[in-house]
Amino acid sequence: MMQVGGRNGGERHMKANSNTQGGDIRIRMKQNVRPELIIFAKPGTVLKAGMIYQAISNRRGAISGLCDNGEYPGVRPGEFEFVEAPEWVLKIWSKHEEESQ
Repeated sequence: MMQVGGRNGGERHMKANSNTQGGDIRIRMKQNVRPELIIFAKPGTVLKAGMIYQAISNRRGAISGLCDNGEYPGVRPGEFEFVEAPEWVLKIWSKHEEESQ
């Protein structure tokens, strides 16, 4: 099962499964990102500012980066930028950016 939360108090974590798609997604972090509930996170679950990471997306465009320890914490708009992503992901994110302006 996939859990993606965020501002509504949910867990910011996505496990890779059949509902996730990856491959050609790479992100550059603008800031450090750790799981919200750090006490439940595995050691080393951090995406570090300035670093580039492989990432995955669910069909709705939620992005999670691959940490060195194999975990996938979710990232929010403004925490990262795309280095490489499929057109369908970029299309979802461009719509989100237009709506937020």
